[in-house]
Amino acid sequence: MAYKLACVGVTIQDWKSLGIEALLNKEFYFARKAFIHIRELKFIELCETAEEMHKIRNLNDTWLQSEILAY
Repeated sequence: MAYKLACVGVTIQDWKSLGIEALLNKEFYFARKAFIHIRELKFIELCETAEEMHKIRNLNDTWLQSEILAY
């Protein structure tokens, strides 16, 4: 219920900012949820790639930041 209430009146840019911050903090679940809400397929794919890299201990923060800035 709280999630549904939080969704009311939130702009696309706010969702995108939330997703990016969550992604930078390696909170992949919340990042993916924010990007799914606004249907940002590029960022959803980036979440999946970053999470895979994080699982094998090969996620470079500089790489992640550069990918986000490129999008």
